[in-house]
Amino acid sequence: MSSEYPAACGGDPLLKSYTKAKNKSRNLKKIIQKFDLYLSQIHLPMYSARQKNEVFAGQTITLYEILKFRKPSASDIWHGLGLEKEYNEKFPSDELFWASNESLIDIYYNLLNMKASKN
Repeated sequence: MSSEYPAACGGDPLLKSYTKAKNKSRNLKKIIQKFDLYLSQIHLPMYSARQKNEVFAGQTITLYEILKFRKPSASDIWHGLGLEKEYNEKFPSDELFWASNESLIDIYYNLLNMKASKN
């Protein structure tokens, strides 16, 4: 008798509840692991993001790669943060952004400082 198969145990409500809680716990652990992974990546240089043709099935993609592959342009990211003007001043093209030696967090703070110095 396995806790993973409550239907085989006569559909016991307590067993079903336990299984749901266990599955939610497992999913939460996966979410926390992904969050920790992405948080650790914001200190890497932007150039560390691979090109689409360098990523193969089964490989984990980084936060930068998610942003690079799914957003129409990097300036859209900064627009959402209210830093599009500063971004465009610092990086006239998205290619310069993705080739930068700076990390995402460093770029973010630099853009914030640029905005603050104008006010």
